[in-house]
Amino acid sequence: MKKRIIAFVCSLLVGPLVLMAQEQAKCVATTQSGSEIVGYIKNYHGTYLITGGFRLHRDGKEMKLYPKNLDKVVINDTIIYRSLLSDKGEKSLMYAMEEGTPLSLYRHSIRYTGNLPGSGFSVWIDNKYFIKKGSEVVLVKDRKLLKDPEEFFPNAPTVLLQHIKDTKRDDVDENLPRWIREYNKAILK
Repeated sequence: MKKRIIAFVCSLLVGPLVLMAQEQAKCVATTQSGSEIVGYIKNYHGTYLITGGFRLHRDGKEMKLYPKNLDKVVINDTIIYRSLLSDKGEKSLMYAMEEGTPLSLYRHSIRYTGNLPGSGFSVWIDNKYFIKKGSEVVLVKDRKLLKDPEEFFPNAPTVLLQHIKDTKRDDVDENLPRWIREYNKAILK
């Protein structure tokens, strides 16, 4: 019990420090030609969306970077975004959830705002997931994945395919990274 209380108190003290540290997140943007632009992003946090572009601060100046000119963006040396074609045919920066061989998984997040009946003004984020195999990028549709997992995971072990089919539709988002890891591991054996 004492350990839980101490952990809770520590999280209250450290939490604001973590947020303050993210006010200037280090950013390295690699262009399609291969050159690197190093700077920082102001007010970076876990739900910060750079899908359609973002402002990079460098040497006291601010520049706007767009997905069409970029190949990769690395934030704080760990968070990776890749510039890929979305389901609408335009390039967007997508968060690399799981990069591997032969499959990689990316999340494309879009922020929507509007007035909802009964709740007033609201903000919500719509996440779409894409699987990349080679140069092909495919939008993952939950129903299609659960009905025909072989289309997304060709030559996958029967156990994995059955596990995917048995999964509830609401649980697909949280299981996708694990399925990609298991598939890549099984195929590379």
